[in-house]
Amino acid sequence: MTRAKSKKKTSLIVVGLLQILLGLVVVYQSGFVEGGVFSPASNTLFSGSGGSADLAPTSATISQIQSQTFTVGSVSSASGIIGWIRFQWSVDGNIVADTTSWTGQGNQLTVQGSQLSVGTHQIQVVVFISGYGSVTCPASLTVTQAPYTPPTPTATPTPTPTLAPTPYNPAPTPTPAPITGALVISIDNSQTAYSSGPVSKTVFISGGGSPYVIHVYLNGGDTGAIITSNSQISASIPAYMNGQYVMYATVTDGYGRQSSSPTYQFTFGGGSQQQGTTLPFGSFSVTVDTSKTAYSILETPISETVYIQGGTAPYTVQVFLSLAEVSTVSTSNSKVSVNLPIVAAGQYTFYVRVMDSLGNVAESSDCTLTVSANASPNASPNATSYIWNPQNPTGTSKSNSMPFSFNSTTLVIFGFGVALLCSGFLTATYAFSLRKK
Repeated sequence: MTRAKSKKKTSLIVVGLLQILLGLVVVYQSGFVEGGVFSPASNTLFSGSGGSADLAPTSATISQIQSQTFTVGSVSSASGIIGWIRFQWSVDGNIVADTTSWTGQGNQLTVQGSQLSVGTHQIQVVVFISGYGSVTCPASLTVTQAPYTPPTPTATPTPTPTLAPTPYNPAPTPTPAPITGALVISIDNSQTAYSSGPVSKTVFISGGGSPYVIHVYLNGGDTGAIITSNSQISASIPAYMNGQYVMYATVTDGYGRQSSSPTYQFTFGGGSQQQGTTLPFGSFSVTVDTSKTAYSILETPISETVYIQGGTAPYTVQVFLSLAEVSTVSTSNSKVSVNLPIVAAGQYTFYVRVMDSLGNVAESSDCTLTVSANASPNASPNATSYIWNPQNPTGTSKSNSMPFSFNSTTLVIFGFGVALLCSGFLTATYAFSLRKK
């Protein structure tokens, strides 16, 4: 009788534990129905004001003797049109690559572990899509200490006896090509107006010694390095928006000598912007209040104050962020606030262009802003997350959502799991209670 009673208690305990385990499994699985707290990690497709882009990988771990390549696989535009694409890569908030192209060149960044310290680093690419907006794709890279590899001992070769020593004849030291004349760089500015793209300028170099490294700057931004041994090259200029542009070029020759060209201006596109004139300095100008140049990401969108002097109202104010036009404001006031759509930490350059009612144009100088990812001590950010949704696998929609949501199916599964869980606990407790007596 005692043995039978003991077996019954043991059976109750086993049944109770099995019910607890089954309940936990059902509750765990119910979390996947709506992308809940137990859902797998989100995919690597990100959305922004201009469309969407994907990044792979979004996290990786390498040692200091390895490297990792991050790739933007595909880009789609919210407007349905993709012309030029600009990829701005940064590591720990420092911009390391900035490429604009029509072919997608620049969509990869290879990071060497030997160039980073041991620890976790933040990788980010901001994809600017044809001037319509941008998409920010973040990732993380963890660098570990490289294991110590002892040097492989090298066997000492046995010398081969010779009848007579061979006399030492050192090779002659090559003489570098002489520097011929002063290093001068200039740009052909015979064409100062373009109705459509692409815009191409011929750059001339005289003197110095090749190879040459040339940088062409457009409205203060570097369009990229060109390496050549020729004294004449054709440089493509990324001018896509109607308006007036300022450019110059620099060169560094093979001996490290540097030179800079004069500043040139040209206009792009047609319409009223080509009908105006540039008034003498002091009669029509625009400035930006740059008393504050450092912001936290929690302070976005960032607003800047623009002051207009002279000209004839009303005015049209164009705002350019990293060479791309981001907004246009019409006003009759000499003071106007403009917003900069910055969504990620980093360093940004912006300027404004103002055209008055007579078609006269004035531009501000370039202004540099630094946006930090550090939150303010008392700030309570309202985070916006981009989540993967099984009903929308492309992930192009942006939503503010709780990390767990229920529909009718989830409630039924979750309720069944909780019931099993509670039943298991009650059965096990009852069995232990019988054993205690």
